[in-house]
Amino acid sequence: MKRIIVYGVSRIELRQDIEHFLDDDYKVIGYSDSYFKSSGVYDRPFIEPDEISSQEFDYILLAAYEEATRNSMRKSLLAYGIPMEKIIDPMILLQKNAEKCQFDLIGDMRSHYQGEKGLIFGLSYSRKGICKDILKVPFYDCSLPGLDLYYNFQISRYMERQGLLENVKIALLVFPYHYFVYDMSKSPAQYKSGQIFSIWRLDDWHHYQQVPGAINYVESYRMFGRKISEIYCSQWFNIESPMPYQREDGAWELEPTWFAKYEETVIENKRIFLEFCQRLKEVGIHPVLVVPPAYLRGMSQTSLQAFNEKREQFYNIVQEIEEKIGSITMFDYGDRFSRQPEFFRDLTHLNTTGAVEFTELINKEIL
Repeated sequence: MKRIIVYGVSRIELRQDIEHFLDDDYKVIGYSDSYFKSSGVYDRPFIEPDEISSQEFDYILLAAYEEATRNSMRKSLLAYGIPMEKIIDPMILLQKNAEKCQFDLIGDMRSHYQGEKGLIFGLSYSRKGICKDILKVPFYDCSLPGLDLYYNFQISRYMERQGLLENVKIALLVFPYHYFVYDMSKSPAQYKSGQIFSIWRLDDWHHYQQVPGAINYVESYRMFGRKISEIYCSQWFNIESPMPYQREDGAWELEPTWFAKYEETVIENKRIFLEFCQRLKEVGIHPVLVVPPAYLRGMSQTSLQAFNEKREQFYNIVQEIEEKIGSITMFDYGDRFSRQPEFFRDLTHLNTTGAVEFTELINKEIL
């Protein structure tokens, strides 16, 4: 049982959220405040700020919505000798609907996985770009927006531990060319958007300690994630996006990840990819690497150059892995719709029309 002190008593709604959503593995042992002299909570003791350091506790939660106020609180606590790592912003309670509207992938898997013979791994390019319901073979979709190679592999390992892979014969690995430079746990945007909360049940946050402030999200997920997910259980739903890409051709830039190097991440992802493919083969699953389409005609020259550089790197890595584990089946659709704006909603994401077309290609050429 971890012991929590709540610092700040004036925000009654936030205090109530802390008490209501706090996981059963945690316990509020008292309240404190620099200005007020009582907590107003009858069954919780009030602790003077200068007495906090003498208490046995694991974390102090800063009960304030305003970042400036929390920073001031933190400064005061540091002056009282409280270690920085024990002072936590309860981010999941401060971000309104960021985490509350995220899809609970593991929770959905527990409830709805029916032993499908096919699995889809990847990120938004597959979750939004493949119409699972019109595939010739029943598939369960393990992909999610923003999900990196590491978490796709961890999801497959979770399924293996749960005995969920016995009927699976094929896995579509829908990975873009730039995938090997991407690490979800190192991306501040993934915490701020709440997307990383989708895999909270794994309680595996990989390299979060390398991201300033990420500890506030991770510890919040551990303290409040379970009960928040029980109340705000969001189902996945696809938003129809029939509008075609309408920007001027040759003028638009790819996302920053396409220009990144991140050599350490590439080295780690190569190891993960090798282990991922190897493990799938060992349990009798045929991994099929699928590169999603991109609208090349819309890209600026610098983006097109970055796209081609990442494609070359991608092929070199696949070849390197094949030398160790044998041939990998690959279908490269990177430039299949390169001059068809009617299939895209941005440079690298298909709209509804494009998703149907891409799915039919998978039916015809892969399945």
